[in-house]
Amino acid sequence: MTEILPLVELLLLGLLGAGFFAGYETGIYCLNRHRLRLRVARRDRAAMLVQRLVGSPRRLIASILLGTNISVYLSTVALTSYLARQTATRESADLIATVILAPAFFVFAEIIPKNFFRVRADTLVVRYRWPAALAHVILAVPAAILSAAGTFIGSVGAKKSPPAGSGGRSDLLYHISEARERGYLSRFQDKAVVNVLQLSEKKLRDVMIPIDRAVTVSGTATVGDVREMLKSRCFSRVPVYSGERDRVTGFLHILDMPLRGGDDRPVKDLLRPPFFLAADTPLHAALGAMQSGRRHMVIVADSIGASPPVTLGIVTLKDIVEEIVGELDAW
Repeated sequence: MTEILPLVELLLLGLLGAGFFAGYETGIYCLNRHRLRLRVARRDRAAMLVQRLVGSPRRLIASILLGTNISVYLSTVALTSYLARQTATRESADLIATVILAPAFFVFAEIIPKNFFRVRADTLVVRYRWPAALAHVILAVPAAILSAAGTFIGSVGAKKSPPAGSGGRSDLLYHISEARERGYLSRFQDKAVVNVLQLSEKKLRDVMIPIDRAVTVSGTATVGDVREMLKSRCFSRVPVYSGERDRVTGFLHILDMPLRGGDDRPVKDLLRPPFFLAADTPLHAALGAMQSGRRHMVIVADSIGASPPVTLGIVTLKDIVEEIVGELDAW
């Protein structure tokens, strides 16, 4: 019994070590770097140590992988040595150890610790920094060799990064991609930044609501007519046309309507002037024009020269914002 106990302890130690290193590696990938920098700025010593560790990501990952392999080796040796005493041959001991350890490592040194660290990365990576730092120091030399080898192999035939300071679109997209891969940007942030860059490639005609599908009212309508219409629609601004629907002469803001009474008053008496932009206006230019003019709705025209211009559709500030952040159910 006393001879078996050290083997059991070595087996459990190896299994625990493999689980820790696998989980910590996942935690490093899921760590919110922005929150970490905020803690470092507050002179949090624990966060400062983690910041030093992730400052050399290749060496840190190399030491974690070495720690994982050493732990697996220890567990395998311990269990195989025990089974070799119980079986006739070494080959059968190796086979039984493989059958036992493969599912054990998959569950207790892969699935459970990785999911645990993934969900609570910001907390656990900082809390269990010392074992990782200790492994980082002890395995510094082999980790440095492994990291250098990985860098050399990765550089052979690798795609070159754009030259620093080129300032081009590809340069910016490259840095955005790097920030996403290193955890500085979330998926939502990455998508939003890329969508902002694509605003210059889209025109108002690409996102407008065609005028024949938009909610509009005739200039001959009354306040009462608009009130009745808005009972089933949540709009604060409604384009108003004269004659044909593609001849928008202004828009009605619900705040300009009397709170009570005045149902017979024609809406043309309450019109605000329309804000026309050409259909080929890029979205980033339209957004800038709307901000400077404090406008929430654009009337998209085929040509600005005509009076009044022929209306093709409407675009609201919400439509442009949704091109950046995605669909907004409530606005």
